[in-house]
Amino acid sequence: MENTIDIDTIYPRNLLYWDRMSSAEISDYLVRVPAEKRLILIVWGVIESHGPALGLGSDSMLAGLAADEAARRLYEEKGLEPIIFDAWKNVGSLSATRNFPGAIGFHSSVPVIREIWEQTLSRMFKEGFSKFFLVNGDGGNWMNHWYGLKWDSPVIDALLKQGMQLEGGNWDQEGGAPYLHGGHHEHALTTWACYHAPEHIRLSAIRNRLRAPDTEILKKIDGANYAYLEDVSHREHDWSTYPDQDRLRSVTEFSLAEYQKLLDSGDIGKDFDAKIACLMKKIEAMF
Repeated sequence: MENTIDIDTIYPRNLLYWDRMSSAEISDYLVRVPAEKRLILIVWGVIESHGPALGLGSDSMLAGLAADEAARRLYEEKGLEPIIFDAWKNVGSLSATRNFPGAIGFHSSVPVIREIWEQTLSRMFKEGFSKFFLVNGDGGNWMNHWYGLKWDSPVIDALLKQGMQLEGGNWDQEGGAPYLHGGHHEHALTTWACYHAPEHIRLSAIRNRLRAPDTEILKKIDGANYAYLEDVSHREHDWSTYPDQDRLRSVTEFSLAEYQKLLDSGDIGKDFDAKIACLMKKIEAMF
């Protein structure tokens, strides 16, 4: 039987993933790449409901899509070779979606997230890595953990004083249109990445396990307008208690017409490009 699957096409050799690299390859990287040009892109999201048609890991998967594209551009345009680290990308913050079936998150009062960050960064810094950039896909992570990690962790504070650089971006809120939770932008981006984007992005969608939403399911949530749930004061509320959530599953807004318009006009691809450009600007500022 003819082999029609090319692993080097799905995983281009210029894209480096920490968990796909061998121990010897990490050592070779540290020898080959000057210390000032080494970079780790950390992908972070959470497992939570994003409506009846999107995967529970949408935040993580789309953040992975953004990290892949940033890494590709850094390699092709700047001659840099970042390593993507996504080993605990789904270990994220408990939020207002916590009581929907399938949701798994950790409250900000639980030390597990801080300890994971502290031990991971400490080990990588000891190995010889000093530049870390977070590609974050979940607002709860940003609000409940990111600033605490940078300001309240004695371990991370000590690493920063030793020369570690730790920066980040809430990628889907910066550049272009800010995405509402489970909104038509998020649905359109997922469909675009799976079916309509350039090949290298479609391959990234495969690597990050994205699945395009079913149109028949989208018809059932058409017209949803619960944008008020995104108010900061509602973040700790239980969204599953609001009306019609058996159908909406935490969708804050959805218009089938707007979703289709974003795809037909190509605007969702332009929006993704604007967000990546914003991400790139932040990353490049580290060098």
